[in-house]
Amino acid sequence: MNQTTMTGIGLEPYVPGPDMPWNYQRAAHLLRRTQMGAPRQKVLELLSLTPVQAVNLLISETLSQPAFELPEMDPEENNPDYRINERWISFLLSAGMRDKVALFWSNLLIASLNGYNDDYYFDYLSLLRNHALGNYKTLVSELGLNTAMIEYLDMDGSHKDGPNENYARELLELFTMSPLNKNGEPNYSEADIQEIARAFTGWRRISGVVGFYPGRFDNENKTVFGQTGNWGYTEIIDIIFSERTAEIADYICRKMYEFFVYETADQSVVDDMALTFIQSNFEVIPVLQQLFTSKHFYEGNIIGAKIKSPTESILGLMTEIDRGVTAGDEAEQLDTTRNRIRYLGQPLGMPPDVFGWPENDAWISVQSLPSRWDTSTGIIYSNEGFPDYDPIPLVRSIENHDDPYMLVDELVNTVLAVAPGEYTNQQLTEILLDGIPDYEWSIEIDEAATRIQSFIAFLTSLPEFQLI
Repeated sequence: MNQTTMTGIGLEPYVPGPDMPWNYQRAAHLLRRTQMGAPRQKVLELLSLTPVQAVNLLISETLSQPAFELPEMDPEENNPDYRINERWISFLLSAGMRDKVALFWSNLLIASLNGYNDDYYFDYLSLLRNHALGNYKTLVSELGLNTAMIEYLDMDGSHKDGPNENYARELLELFTMSPLNKNGEPNYSEADIQEIARAFTGWRRISGVVGFYPGRFDNENKTVFGQTGNWGYTEIIDIIFSERTAEIADYICRKMYEFFVYETADQSVVDDMALTFIQSNFEVIPVLQQLFTSKHFYEGNIIGAKIKSPTESILGLMTEIDRGVTAGDEAEQLDTTRNRIRYLGQPLGMPPDVFGWPENDAWISVQSLPSRWDTSTGIIYSNEGFPDYDPIPLVRSIENHDDPYMLVDELVNTVLAVAPGEYTNQQLTEILLDGIPDYEWSIEIDEAATRIQSFIAFLTSLPEFQLI
């Protein structure tokens, strides 16, 4: 689907009006795209603000979240990376935008945890979280000297007599600009890759510490993007960002658009985002502020236009039905959650290759969809290793919860990004009531919790539940 014809709306600021009201659906859309799920109370809080105030609040709240600390490890632990991922899942559930953006970076700036020290993986995740909403040039600069990346792309063995081109190639092809610009013209040459690889010699990791070893460095002139000198690591990063400013901005903003908005980018919107990225000297927050406060972002056809990843599906449902991680059982619940995300095809820290996990349609197949249904019902009914869940507190927070017709509308808004097109409110209410007269409905009746669980499970079986 061509995104330009799909919306016809540019990146001008979103001003709510009769045609595009600031309502539950749009506030929930903002939350679902910028964090894991849209908790009901948070949606209502955002509705008391303007869209600009809402976005600024989400940014300020996430920047105040604590640092990512290495969890305590059992000396007998066979899989310490599991504990690190469980710590990250707890942040994804609670820390907001920073961790959703870090998840985005982890699928672009890839350093798979397969085959290297778990401390390196922790350092890598910490780097992504610390710089998720910071300066992109700084993130890229620190990334190349991160222990995990040095290990993953073989910089450790690169020296003046045998420069390794892996990181130089991925830096240009995947981390900054891609082989071709938006006009289909080459962004770099093989000679540029070879010269950058020479400039990156001398860096290695010994006993987990990255350092520069002059005797391994190619101490001769290199020519990159027409600039000649005895360049080293820092100078090359400067040259890349100064000589390919527009190309980097276009590439990264396109990737942001595809992750946060829709799989097919609107070039005019990407151009506006890229201009902001350049003007802010590659700061991430101004670009996301502009995007998340734009009319384009809230256009009706954008809402529910993406397919949830396994992480978004599982963690989103947990937050939206108020099924948090309960005190005392954190370890078991996080282990179960990590396992289910992995089972659905998105083991955190282990994308399939340097190109990352595929998005959207690739998540849904004849094999994966039943597994998604099983996982959702497990979360709701406390199966598949998930502990007990009581839906009554969630429903009690809904005004007029004893009116089954209004309750159905509110639960649909809570769980689905878009309304189920094949069902009327009357039909959905009959599913909730399950045979009792509407005038007998109350959350105090016997089987109320069971009926609510059954209704939420029904909603998760609909095609619309797979959309975000």
